[in-house]
Amino acid sequence: MYCVCTSGHKEGYSAPDEGDVWVHAVCRLTPRYVFDRITNMRVPYHAKSVASVFSMATGHNYVTFHMEDGTKTEVVFYHPYPFKDAPMTEQKDTLYKFWIDLDSVIDAIKMPGNDSTDSTHVELAKIRAKTLAEVLAYLMHKYYEDGTAVLRESQARWTARQQGVTDHQTPGLAEAIWDPATRHNGTHFSTESVRSTRAGGRPIASAPRPTGNRIPDTAIQSWTKGINEKMFTVDQCANTYKMTAAEVIAQLGLA
Repeated sequence: MYCVCTSGHKEGYSAPDEGDVWVHAVCRLTPRYVFDRITNMRVPYHAKSVASVFSMATGHNYVTFHMEDGTKTEVVFYHPYPFKDAPMTEQKDTLYKFWIDLDSVIDAIKMPGNDSTDSTHVELAKIRAKTLAEVLAYLMHKYYEDGTAVLRESQARWTARQQGVTDHQTPGLAEAIWDPATRHNGTHFSTESVRSTRAGGRPIASAPRPTGNRIPDTAIQSWTKGINEKMFTVDQCANTYKMTAAEVIAQLGLA
């Protein structure tokens, strides 16, 4: 999905065959910053690679992905501040969070549980759902004309959950987490096993040497929680503090 070469990109970047994202001249993959700084490692279900990225001053970042079935899917990421000035630990999956909140409200409306006889509870939930839908329609105006359209999609998401569908694709939303350890076709990725695309198929350098860098004590708790809850990855933490994945795992006490 993104460049994992350890050569320092001495070969530079070149324009891809399709799209406007520049890729590494050797591996022909997108620079990792697209995933670390724009998508927070979120992609559409069954995404294969990045086709293009279009960022706007409004905070909207439109990313088009090549899909496994040969089609393209565009999604939007919203950063309410210039992401280049914000530490990665402060990056927010704003749209994803709003959709998850809306899912919870819809569940409360559809399955009130012990409060099923409390009409006030249900009415308040409906008001909150409408409010969230209007916000999402405003932020994702390219995909939803109004709050009613968002509520229709929320109903489709609820139906998918009831049917056990785990890869329902909501228009404009990147919901799946891209795992750097797994390629799009399900095969495992490891630096030690990857062969360079350079002539002769020489293997890429072995496991990186320890850097000696440390995660600040004030950040350990938040990183541990974020990784355990799959909000961040070990590689993201390692990239932030310029250290190896093994050092991150050891310092955070991850299994």
